[in-house]
Amino acid sequence: MRRIFEEENKLQRWLDVEAAVAEAQAFVGDIPKEAAEEIGRNANTKIVTLDHVKGIEKEIRHDLMAMVVALSEACTGEGRKYVHYGLTSYDIEDSATALQFKEAFSVLEKRLGGLEAILASLVRKHRALLIVGRTHGRHAGVITLGLKFAVWLEEVRRYQQRLKQVKERVLVGKILGIVGNGAGLGKNALKIQERALVKLGLKPAGLVTQVIQRDLHAETICYLSLLGSSLDKFATEIRNLQRSEISEVMEPFERDKQVGSSALPSKRNPELSERVSSMAKLMRGLVIPALENIPLWHERDISNSASERFIFPMSFILADEMPTSNACPRRLGSPAREHGTKLGAIARRVACRENCEPARKERSTKTRRP
Repeated sequence: MRRIFEEENKLQRWLDVEAAVAEAQAFVGDIPKEAAEEIGRNANTKIVTLDHVKGIEKEIRHDLMAMVVALSEACTGEGRKYVHYGLTSYDIEDSATALQFKEAFSVLEKRLGGLEAILASLVRKHRALLIVGRTHGRHAGVITLGLKFAVWLEEVRRYQQRLKQVKERVLVGKILGIVGNGAGLGKNALKIQERALVKLGLKPAGLVTQVIQRDLHAETICYLSLLGSSLDKFATEIRNLQRSEISEVMEPFERDKQVGSSALPSKRNPELSERVSSMAKLMRGLVIPALENIPLWHERDISNSASERFIFPMSFILADEMPTSNACPRRLGSPAREHGTKLGAIARRVACRENCEPARKERSTKTRRP
């Protein structure tokens, strides 16, 4: 996930969009075929290097235009005249962001698929293992550990469904030039956009201004934050069940190597689950700037730009990190399995106490003095 949001990969996605647009413009006859081919040959980070682009940016103070200058310099023939022909910065930036999201969603799908498989395995393994069910932190009845995992499993499957819906709306691009009216690309604007985006594996964003509307990006961050909150829920439950007075599940602990505490080295702290909960706090905080970026002035401004450079990579990296940090799905130890008889007895006593409570109150009433 980190590789997807590294600057060099971002630069390559910019170049991919430039090459796709040039090819589409040549296809409709707006630029020479030789020019498009030359742009395509040079649109890679081995030729247009990140260091060179950064050096240009220091002088002209415009990161996207620095790429355009570097790519133009790399082209020696007809291509030099047609780099970025009829385009505006956010034709490139927004379409490239969608390409990064597409890669990131693919990674996330694998994470969710792995989490689903592990939880399904735990459901089968612990479907008959009795544990205490609690409400308000107090014993309330009897459930199975498998049921607890099954609830989580169904929740993960909802996120898989949501991700499909988010992808359908969010994986879109825009190649319509300044203020989104297509005028800079001429009469073939829509044909150019369609062909370029097909080549990139994206759909047109529909009606836009100079930028793709930020409700789509906010939806992405909200989805990732929602996922993070559910992972936080799983982690919080593990943390509670690992409490000394409960000890029904435990995170893995390598006694011959691992140190739980500087004061008490053998102490088994739920550090993996606590890490998940900590990252979830950060992720939820990223929703606010994503929502704040929805209102932009008129057809665009760049008040969204600086924060998006943080919230896009951070949200996806956190979403990728949390399932792999979470102790729950992969390597949970289960003292409940080791002490099933004791927990079963506890559960039976809870049930008995609930059944006997009305009778106890009745006896207490009869023996009470007036």
